[in-house]
Amino acid sequence: MGNHMMFVIGAGVIFFTAVLSINSTLLHNYGLISESGILLTTSSIGQEIIEEAQGKLFDEILSVDPSPELPGYFTAPDSLGNENGEAYPLFDDIDDYNGFTKIVTTPSGNCSLVVKVGYVDSINIDQWVSQKGFYKKIEVNVFNDVVPNAVILSHLFCFRK
Repeated sequence: MGNHMMFVIGAGVIFFTAVLSINSTLLHNYGLISESGILLTTSSIGQEIIEEAQGKLFDEILSVDPSPELPGYFTAPDSLGNENGEAYPLFDDIDDYNGFTKIVTTPSGNCSLVVKVGYVDSINIDQWVSQKGFYKKIEVNVFNDVVPNAVILSHLFCFRK
C-alpha cells in the first residue's frame, strides 16, 4: 500500500507541475498577443498623423506663391510649427505639425502623440539640420500607458518643382 500511495503522490506532483507549466505558457502567450495588439493600435494612431500630413503642402509659402525662390522662401527652421490662427485639424502645410501633441483614448489605455517636423540632410535623412532645404521629415512618437517604449514612426517629404 505504501508504494502505491507514493506512486499516486508522485503522479499528482508531475500532473500539478505540468498544469502550472501550461498555464504559465498560456499566460505568457496571452501577454504577447495583448502587447502586439496594443503596438498595432499605437502604430496606427501615429500613421494617421503621417497620412494627414501627406495631404498638406510642403511649405506655407506655396499657399501664397506657387513658384517662389526656393528654398530661400521656405519657412525658417526655428519658425516651423503652426502659424497664428491655425489650429489642428486645419493645418495647411507639413511643418504645422511641428510641436503638435495629442492624447488619444483607446480600449487599452491612453496614447500620447508628440510630433516633430524639421529639415533633414539630403544624404543622411536621420540628420536634422538647421537650414532650409528640399527635405523635411515628420517624426511621430506615440507613448502608451501599457507599453514601456515609445513607438516612433517617420516619413520623409521631398519637395520637387
